[in-house]
Amino acid sequence: MRIKQICFGTLLAISGLPSLAAAAAEKRELLPQSIADVVDSVRPSVVNILVKGIVAPGPGQVSFKEPRMTDFVGSGVIVDESGIIFTNNHVVDNAYELRVLLADGTLVPARLLGKGRQLDIALIKIDVGHPLPVGKVGDSDEVRVGDRVFAMGNPLGLSGTVTSGIVSAVNREVNGAPYNYIQTDAPVNHGNSGGPLFNMRGEVIGINQQIFSDTKGGGSIGLGFAMPVNDLKFITYQIRDHGRVRASVRSDCVCRH
Repeated sequence: MRIKQICFGTLLAISGLPSLAAAAAEKRELLPQSIADVVDSVRPSVVNILVKGIVAPGPGQVSFKEPRMTDFVGSGVIVDESGIIFTNNHVVDNAYELRVLLADGTLVPARLLGKGRQLDIALIKIDVGHPLPVGKVGDSDEVRVGDRVFAMGNPLGLSGTVTSGIVSAVNREVNGAPYNYIQTDAPVNHGNSGGPLFNMRGEVIGINQQIFSDTKGGGSIGLGFAMPVNDLKFITYQIRDHGRVRASVRSDCVCRH
């Protein structure tokens, strides 16, 4: 067996064929070893959302009997340079105080512009006196299973967190939602809600909304779901211009209502 191995290696060398190690090294050079540059380019458009809100006791809860105030965290992405930010409605629902932490460390108050009644989306507004960097919107219809993606947000209050993975599925139906999700294995956790899912060109292709988890604390097990950005464009314009969604269907609609 040893003689055969030596002869095989000699044959490769004589024939001029590249060694397996050389081929592997060449393949590695073709793949980007870091996404640091694209992360740096999009970081200014991603924000952390800090919420003081009111929670009511759920069925069977005995730890408290009356509604109480508590702190929540979430994420968002700037969609207009005037300070309009996209996030999930469940991030800001029942909030009596909203604040936004920008990537440069600036902490500013925010106000609710509008939200969808049945859709888990909301727009909030901050005023800083100068144009803000905006997340570049991609085309979620072009997303394919296996595409590399990364998520940015504020999981568990850890601001500016970046996680990466691939698209696990597209057009995934979840709990009868009015849109089909992009499923990803990029780790997202509580606090990532409302934050962007980016492709490798630094384009927003989805908004992270929920995860499936069977862990005690509800942590990521690689089953994350993002609302496709194409389904949100029309709705975002309606909330921005009218404070709410006035129509559920558009003529060129990819929304599934």
